[in-house]
Amino acid sequence: MDQIKLYLEKFKDWRPTDAALKDALQEIIKGRWQEDVSNDDIRLAGFTVYLRIKPILRSEIMLHREAIMAELVEKLGQKAPKKLI
Repeated sequence: MDQIKLYLEKFKDWRPTDAALKDALQEIIKGRWQEDVSNDDIRLAGFTVYLRIKPILRSEIMLHREAIMAELVEKLGQKAPKKLI
């Protein structure tokens, strides 16, 4: 039993890859606002997502931040980012 516990321990800190997270966020933004966001406009640092986008789109995203974060958790699980800036 201890061997299984030791094996599973390495997956404890698993988080989605940067590409998977960027794809999920791009899909959410495209679905809600029909705007394309490039991979270069999304920067990840730990569990925080930074967006470099048009101010109008940024304002809309910040107004709906909690709904977007809920969608990210739905798509990526509990290891999704915690902040969207």
